[in-house]
Amino acid sequence: MTFNIRYGRAEDGPHAWVKRRALVVERIRAFDPDLLALQECEDGPQAQYVKSALPDYAFIGYRREGGGSTAAEMAPVLYKRAAFEQVAAGRFWLSETPDAVGSKSWGAMFARTLTWVQLRPRGSADTMIFASTHFDLIPGAIEAAARLVADWAAEAPVRRQ
Repeated sequence: MTFNIRYGRAEDGPHAWVKRRALVVERIRAFDPDLLALQECEDGPQAQYVKSALPDYAFIGYRREGGGSTAAEMAPVLYKRAAFEQVAAGRFWLSETPDAVGSKSWGAMFARTLTWVQLRPRGSADTMIFASTHFDLIPGAIEAAARLVADWAAEAPVRRQ
């Protein structure tokens, strides 16, 4: 399951995070995914609420950094601990310098990240990669980020950090 939960400090009036957070968790529980990718999850009270409301899930998220009001946003991955064993995890920035913290390229408005986790289903020797990202809103940045992600995915099974 993937879910853009909209960042917690957005001035959304009747749709503000504190007024919809219980519904967000209710929707996640209704689908009961083994794997969950979130977008616009803000490190701090919003992420803490998600973690405490979904205690059966491991939560892996990294701030995108880069300054400004969106620096604390994440694209975290969550997985059910009972279903998977974590092998490795990491993140990179959607930019020409993916290892540079807070970097952005291609005219992007915001620094963006991809968070990944390598998992082994319990009782299996096989592993898989699960990832979450949130592209920028600038078309050229979207296209370049998509190429970067596709190139990364082609070699992801052997990627470790």
